[in-house]
Amino acid sequence: MEVGVPTTLLANGLALHPIITSGTPVQKERFLRPFAEDKTGDLLACFAFTDVEGGANFDSDDPNAGVRTFARLEGDSYVINGVKHFATNGSGWERKGAHLYTLTTRTDLSRGAKDALSVIAVPGDTPGIRVGKIENKLGHRLTVQPEVLFEDVRVPRENLIGAEGDGIPIITAAFGWTAALIGAACVGVMRAAFEYVLDFARLERRLGSEPIINHQIVGYTLADIKMRIEACRYLTWRACAYLDAHGEGQEIAIMTKVYCSEQAVQAVYDAMRVMGVESYVKDHPLERHLRDALVFPLYDGGNMGVRRRQLHGILSAPGYDSMIIAEDREFPFTKEMAGSRRAMTGATAS
Repeated sequence: MEVGVPTTLLANGLALHPIITSGTPVQKERFLRPFAEDKTGDLLACFAFTDVEGGANFDSDDPNAGVRTFARLEGDSYVINGVKHFATNGSGWERKGAHLYTLTTRTDLSRGAKDALSVIAVPGDTPGIRVGKIENKLGHRLTVQPEVLFEDVRVPRENLIGAEGDGIPIITAAFGWTAALIGAACVGVMRAAFEYVLDFARLERRLGSEPIINHQIVGYTLADIKMRIEACRYLTWRACAYLDAHGEGQEIAIMTKVYCSEQAVQAVYDAMRVMGVESYVKDHPLERHLRDALVFPLYDGGNMGVRRRQLHGILSAPGYDSMIIAEDREFPFTKEMAGSRRAMTGATAS
């Protein structure tokens, strides 16, 4: 199993999500149809989100913080300047760039994110886009996170998705969708580690004539790993079902991402404890699974910088009801709540 392959596919969906949910009919026809009709798999889309200065501060109300990529309106065009990194799929195939970028940018550097954070669709063949360095990561080796530079990139005004200042709800919705699916990736890595060490424990007799699975400490550790896997599997299923039914499910999706990502790290590490020090050798299957698992709490909105802050905001939002998920009801967001920083991204910055 190589988790980088589905990550590449997931990144395509993340990049197209703003257009699917907030694009005009003309934008959907122009930008989505090529992907719908692509039978070769050659088209890659990139959600160019994280600025070099950071990503967790994207929603800052302070004009001097947050996203620094800037789209200046000149007549009927936006002129974009900025640098993005960890831009999954941003290099495209053979460093020729992605087919499409959905870019988070400020449209007014004198105003904070609530008023100026915006999302713009940028075709990959637009002059001024350049692929920079490729990050050399510990894991997820078959997915590429490059630096992408935008230098006087000019696109038509109608490429703006939604309106200026709509960035926070558009971005939050997109990362809510991926949050639920990250749970599936976590389950896959946990399962691979568990099945490997389970086979090892059934055969290894280093503690005597009995396979080590018959020893209580090994059996209990394996039981703990399996419980984590099933808890994360069912939480992921529930989050995806809730999103399908209601179209919005930030709370359960974010909980899925946070809980499953942290359980994945612990589960792989516990599998390594059963295996012993040889699992720490470079390119051992468990060593590779650990490298893949370590990024789950850090990427797609870090659990500390973004995700727990989002949950804090949901819990403190007016009208919050703790039984909505359990009873499979839709949260009654008002228009005002849907646009508020507290409800969508958290009560305070961190």
